[in-house]
Amino acid sequence: MNQTEFEKKVTAYKRERIAPTDGQKLIYLGEVNGLCPLCGKSLVRNGAREVNKFFEIAHIFPCNPTVDDLQQLYGVELYGENSETMHNKIALCKNCHYDYDKNKTKEKYNNLLKIKKNLERVYSVNNELADCNLEDDLRKMLVRLKDLKSGDLNGLSLSYNAVTVNRKIDDTSIILQNKVIGNVILYFKFIQEYLKDLCESSNTDFELVASNVRTVYLKCKRKEMNQEEIFETISNWVVSQTHCSQTAAEIMVSFFVQDCEVYDKLS
Repeated sequence: MNQTEFEKKVTAYKRERIAPTDGQKLIYLGEVNGLCPLCGKSLVRNGAREVNKFFEIAHIFPCNPTVDDLQQLYGVELYGENSETMHNKIALCKNCHYDYDKNKTKEKYNNLLKIKKNLERVYSVNNELADCNLEDDLRKMLVRLKDLKSGDLNGLSLSYNAVTVNRKIDDTSIILQNKVIGNVILYFKFIQEYLKDLCESSNTDFELVASNVRTVYLKCKRKEMNQEEIFETISNWVVSQTHCSQTAAEIMVSFFVQDCEVYDKLS
């Protein structure tokens, strides 16, 4: 595609600017979790009398590109049906929005587009997970973890040789791999025995309980999330369901990595 063909494509993509509604602004804010995706600053803060907004809705591909924009962005992907769809807009802090508009490069564009696609994927799966409820037995197990004493783990640690995590988590995610292995070595046998006793006392099938987490994992996998995104998303879902600590949620997810409900064996 030459420059002339690209400009024709852009002309077909452009639409007159449409101001986002208040409802759409809330969606954009939720998508970025209230933080600027470029610098991490909070986009909304509580003032003395009202909530102060420190964000603007930015076009990823400009709705009115200049000649320089067209040269800088030659050949890039145009995301969404047109420039005014939600796919082409993102919430940024005012400083990052100004810098992006005034100093646009193909590298910055591709980076922001990649961020947007990742945010959309996470936002979409989080909306799906909002309809999934954590099994009661898993809620009880998280409460038990909160009340755990050091002596409760005596004689229950798992040997490193018994850990199968490195067969499921790629070596490119070594930090995640080490976190999960550490959690599995310390807590796997304790959780396994506790859930076994709990399921027996409540006449619950453990496979049914485990399938609860497996379903959530498959929803994440279907969105083509990478392993770190999946681990973080499931952990955050557990926190949102139970208001437990992030650490407890990660321990529970690590248990199900070892128990094969989260992640598939690497080929």
